[in-house]
Order: sequence, then structure tokens, then C-alpha cells
Amino acid sequence: MQRNWILQIIILCTISIVASVSVAQGVNLGQTQLNSSFTFGLGYDSNVFRQDQRQEDVTLVSSTRAQFTPLLRLTTPNPRAFDLTAIGLMTWEQYLNDRTSDQSGGRYSLNANARINPRGDYSLLLGDGLKRSNNPAFLPNGDTEHILMNEISAGIGLHPGGSQISSRMGLTGEFLAIHRLWRYSEAISANRSSIGATLNLGYHFLPMTGLTYQGSVHMVNFDAERRVFISESSDATRPTVSNIDSLQIRQLAGFQGLVSERVTVRLGGGYGISGKLGADTWLARAGVGYLVNADDSLDLSYEHNFTDTSLGTGAIVNKFKFSYDQDMHDYDLSIGSFIQQYRYTSLNSNIFSGDPSGMIFGGDARLGVPIEDWFSVGAKYSLSANITELGLSNSELASSQRYIQHSAFLTLTFNY
Repeated sequence: MQRNWILQIIILCTISIVASVSVAQGVNLGQTQLNSSFTFGLGYDSNVFRQDQRQEDVTLVSSTRAQFTPLLRLTTPNPRAFDLTAIGLMTWEQYLNDRTSDQSGGRYSLNANARINPRGDYSLLLGDGLKRSNNPAFLPNGDTEHILMNEISAGIGLHPGGSQISSRMGLTGEFLAIHRLWRYSEAISANRSSIGATLNLGYHFLPMTGLTYQGSVHMVNFDAERRVFISESSDATRPTVSNIDSLQIRQLAGFQGLVSERVTVRLGGGYGISGKLGADTWLARAGVGYLVNADDSLDLSYEHNFTDTSLGTGAIVNKFKFSYDQDMHDYDLSIGSFIQQYRYTSLNSNIFSGDPSGMIFGGDARLGVPIEDWFSVGAKYSLSANITELGLSNSELASSQRYIQHSAFLTLTFNY
């Protein structure tokens, strides 16, 4: 009954949107333009709680699920005194299995970036990014896990001749002061904040080709020094983790640019200091992009870096990424995959011994087919897998079990 009721609402909403939408031209508001879209999706999740299917007493919980996502986009088509981009969206996700209905909920994000005086040699930069996630629990009957993250930034941009010039010579740069805030569900208790600054410089000695420098300093502070996880053990043996504050410094210099009409290359190297995380390491970034034709492009990249985690520890990470994008008149196709190898450091905990390491991998594919200017259909598939006993999920949540998760969706999108 509950499933039929939800599907009837989705169908009625779809009919009402179709009746009210005409063309996807947007609404002009002075120098800005407002666009909106509504996306309805119906899909399937093969492993909602990311369980380990190798365990004999575990039965994977799968579920069909429905999604509704309204989106608003505010842009400046022809920037003059200012250049503004703001995108806000909210997704309600409803699990249609009785065992997973408690995991239903909403997530949202709001990203706004403004550049004042974009046509001058200097500009003022302002930005804010707010995101709330809604992740199913790692165990059946557990509470849904939420992460709220907010990033506020302000700074100065250097771009002789204007920020919109794509092929320039000489020096460009940005300096940003950044404050970040993380708030987790009570069960995770990894609330933390950071304050710092980044400096990005580029010197173009050929059009779209030049030397680069990226430097950053961030101080990360946890709200609590130690976490004690709920368990049936005595107080002396309950799982505990110590949160480690850290001063993180990264310096990276390199090169990026065109080596032919179709090939772009990105290279960078440097060193990172992680403070008390014990994850000091060399830094490296490398990438190559290939323009197959005007509509197709390939990109392959590698990164060696360190990060802080929700476990209150450091992790040294090696990450490989691949992407393929095809933007045709009749359809849009994108395919991506990644492999991430990591090693935890400074685990001040009675849960683990040594410095655990492991690997996760994932991938996704998306297809969009425009039927009219105001209407399109789509399909998407994603794979997420942790193939070791201890892994990072989206670089935020810690999972202590292996899992493989498949997700597929069919979508209808209405634009205005």
C-alpha cells in the first residue's frame, strides 16, 4: 500500500509539471538569469546498508527507491560589474522497502560564487558552499547518518585584461581565506572545523600553457578530544578513537598546457606537512586530456596526497581517475571510474592495530537524451566497493567491512 501510494504521488506530480512547463528559456532578472528544473527518478540499490556478503549470517538488504530533485540556478550571462553563479538543489529520497523506509530523507546543497569587477585586472572573490548528506546506516535498523558541511571563502583575483580571457599571457592568480565546518550525526561525533588560506598562481608563457603553483595552510580542530563508541563491552574495553588536531601545509608546483591541438598535460610535485597526523609525504598530481573531436573527450589523472578523516586520523592516499564525456546534439554521455589506495596514520585507538591500509574503487555512467528543450530522459548507474576490511566511503565515513554496492536510476527532467 505504501509503495503504491508513493508512486501515485510521483505520477500526479509528473503530470502537473508537464502541464505547467513550456520552454526552457529561464527568467531574466536584471543582469542575471534564473533557471529551474525538476527531476523525478526511480531506481534500485543492491546493498542499502553496505553489508559484507561473505559473512554467513548476513543477508543483503536491497530496495527500490524514488527521488525528487528541484534545482534552481542563477547565473550572469554577460558579466559586467559582477559575475555570479548560484546553484541550489534539494533531493528527497524515498526507500520503498519496509526494511529500509526509515533510511528515507532529504539532502541538499547550495553553492554561490561571486566575482566583483570581473572585467578589470583585479577582482574581489566571495563564495559559500553548504551541503547536507543523508546516508543510510552501516547496519540494518541503524540511524540514518547525516553530514553537514559549510565552506565560506573570500579573496582577491589577479587577471590582467579580465577574468573571462581564456587565452592569456603573463601572471594570473587567486588568494582565498577559507573557513570550513563539519557537523556529523551524534553516532559519529567527528565535528570539526578548519581555518586557512590558499594561493594559486599561474604564469603563461604560451596561450593556455604555463607554470603553476598551489600552496595552502589549514588548521583543523576537533570539538572533542576522544570518542567512545556505543557497545555492549565494559567501559574499559569500549571502542575509542582520539581526535587529532593538525596544522596542514601543502606546496605544489608544476606545469599545465597544450602539447598538441588535442592533448593537454598537467604535472605537479611538492611536499605536504600534516602536523600531528603523522602523514607527511611528497605530493604529486599528473593528468592527460585528449580531445577526440569537438564532442568527445577523455581524461586520465593520478594524485598522491594526504588527508584528515572522520576517524580523527590522517591517511595517505593514491587515487587514479578516468573519465569520458560525449556531448552530442541528440544525447549526453559520461563515464567515470576511480581506484583509491589509502593508508591510515596515527591511529590513537584501541580498535585497530598498526596502520591499516586498503583500497576502494567505484564508477558511474550517465546518459541524458533531450526530447524537447524543456524535457529530457536519462539513466545513471554507479558502483561502489570496499575490498578491504577497513575503508573510506566518500573520504568521509569509515566503514569497517567489505561491501559491493550497485545503484541504477531512470530519470525524467523538466526544465524551465
